[in-house]
Amino acid sequence: MDTPMTKKEIMDRLIALEVVKVYVEYSGGHDDGGVDHMEATFTSGRREEQDPDAHWPTRVQHPSAHFTDISRTEAQETARVWGAIAELHGCGSFAGDWSVNGTIIVDVKKDMITIKGDKSREYTEPFDYYVEHN
Repeated sequence: MDTPMTKKEIMDRLIALEVVKVYVEYSGGHDDGGVDHMEATFTSGRREEQDPDAHWPTRVQHPSAHFTDISRTEAQETARVWGAIAELHGCGSFAGDWSVNGTIIVDVKKDMITIKGDKSREYTEPFDYYVEHN
């Protein structure tokens, strides 16, 4: 099993992919949930939806709109970074008597990962949370 990626590893991989920002929306609870939307913004300004559950791609599209064949190792690392970002919500399998809605913003230029959202438990008051990784 892979060890979780560090913030530095995530940022380094995004820089290699020419990504400047990643925006993620997630929701769930009661044993069901996950990433609803994941979008990357590239240095060229192009935005592209990403699939955090994608298996190893064999080609990547660069901001200049050309495709490049990539090695299996590079493909694994590319898929791994999307999965690592998707897991930053910290909700695991979304199992429990609660529900959550939130966003994750990875800003490569600012070297910052921000996680915002709200979580509510049954029979209790909802609460907001905000986590910033510098």
